[in-house]
Amino acid sequence: MKSHVARRTILAAALWAAAGALALAAEKSYKCPLDTQTCLDRMVAKLEGSGWLGIHYEEQSSGEPRITRIIPGSPAEKGGLEVGDVLVSIQGARYADNTDERCVTCEGAKDAWKPGGKVEYVVRREGKLVRVSATLAPLPPDVLAMMLGMHMLEHVTPEPSSP
Repeated sequence: MKSHVARRTILAAALWAAAGALALAAEKSYKCPLDTQTCLDRMVAKLEGSGWLGIHYEEQSSGEPRITRIIPGSPAEKGGLEVGDVLVSIQGARYADNTDERCVTCEGAKDAWKPGGKVEYVVRREGKLVRVSATLAPLPPDVLAMMLGMHMLEHVTPEPSSP
């Protein structure tokens, strides 16, 4: 999972549940089996109506992400999340329980992950557990464009050849 830190950072800033499988992808790379335009159209349709939090994070060995950046004016900032917070759980689902095969936190938050949806976090801050909630905003156009660009790169990046 470590090789996808950059992808997770960007995707987590946008959403965790609506496209959670992309956000916490396993070592296997997701590649849409259809033509590029059809895949792009499907991704846009999937992301429309997705909520946005506005964080960047780094995966830790515990499986609990540590926030490295809060986007100014974002729902994360308004909700009280802080740089350095370690995400322990969302909607009661623990990050440490995520595996390469299953995104427990994605499943736990999927019903709330839309603009106006309220998400409840437990974070570890300065050694203490703190409850924080944020009301998600619509996905900003520049974040959507970045995600779509990353998706397009998957279509032009050749699959590794087998020995």
